[in-house]
Amino acid sequence: TGMALSSLADPCGALDEQRRQRELEAHAAHLRGEQLRGELQLLQLRKERVLAELAAADQRSRTEAATVGKRLADVQEYVDVVTSSPAGLFAPDRTTFFYTDCAVGGYGKLYCECLSERPGWRELPCQDWFLADDGTQIRCPVGKMTVDYTDQPVFALCSSSCPGSEWLEDKRKLASFIPSEHHVPTFVITRKGQWLDGVSPPSEGFRDAALRDDLFFVKDTRKNFATGIALCRRAEQCLKTAERGNEYVVQPSIAHPCLYNGRKLSARVYIAVVSPMLSRACHWFSYVSGYVGHAEAEWDPDALELRVHDARKRADYLQQWEHHGTVRPRVDAAIVDMIRALGDRMHPPLKRACFEMFAVDIMVDTSLKPWIVEVNRSPRLLAEDKPMLQHLLDLALPDGAPYCGLPSLT
Repeated sequence: TGMALSSLADPCGALDEQRRQRELEAHAAHLRGEQLRGELQLLQLRKERVLAELAAADQRSRTEAATVGKRLADVQEYVDVVTSSPAGLFAPDRTTFFYTDCAVGGYGKLYCECLSERPGWRELPCQDWFLADDGTQIRCPVGKMTVDYTDQPVFALCSSSCPGSEWLEDKRKLASFIPSEHHVPTFVITRKGQWLDGVSPPSEGFRDAALRDDLFFVKDTRKNFATGIALCRRAEQCLKTAERGNEYVVQPSIAHPCLYNGRKLSARVYIAVVSPMLSRACHWFSYVSGYVGHAEAEWDPDALELRVHDARKRADYLQQWEHHGTVRPRVDAAIVDMIRALGDRMHPPLKRACFEMFAVDIMVDTSLKPWIVEVNRSPRLLAEDKPMLQHLLDLALPDGAPYCGLPSLT
């Protein structure tokens, strides 16, 4: 009986094993199917990515081809204009003019934008020229061609920098010639941490009661845009603040500054110099507008914080200020005296026209006397200042001709 039962159980076990085997094979087939579907999806994604890359490459090629085509057309237009007259760019009846943005910095890009809006002006592309010692890529007009304006002066008939203008921006140089009655007294700390020529702020105080002898601005001469400035109470503290290896100028604060909405006030006026081609003459202009600035925090004469004493935040147009009618003529008179004292320190080139814009930063005391603090080249501008650049270009490039001179200017 035991043998009979055993023989009857074997077929059932074999069937179960076969069923399990089929289930395992079916599950394995399902897994292989899932794997294949995943691989197909991956291949599809790779295919789509390749097609997208090919489409992008084709678009880049088309864009590059269009760019190259435009560059060639621009260059051909330049060649046509230059060869249309024996005088080339100096043809008196020329109506097409050229500019190149070489990305030098400063206002070059803004000037090019303004010129692009003029009728008859065309952009000539730039190219790599050489690498500076610090690795900066220097650019020039394509083919190293001369154009009417570019921020790379070597290739410009008219450049936006005038040799000698460092006499205005350099705080130390400015203090060496500007009439003292218009300028905040300026002292220099040398790179060795000593007062230049042994001249320091007087320990007994200033003769002019409008100046404080207990608050000084210490400015790093390498920096601009309200950076590198410290406040000190005494002259000896100024020396301790100065880092060896750097040069600083030290200026006293005004004792009783004008306030704007309870905050220390400053004024900014823009001036420009224009020198035509074939002339060493410098024609100076003052922009009719300007700005009133104020400090971030309310006025506190005892505070030792830049946010109280540094009045650089633009507040309003200068002509909107209640004392504009009194202060502006005094500011203009001080600037005229400063330019006259500048004398022949400006050296405009004879073979090209040049122009440059400056911002004159001024403090005004409660007697409404203006004090010139400093002069900045290429000061920061806002979008609303663009018309000022356009007006300057109208003077420097009248009708697009940098070689025509400025016979009507005085």
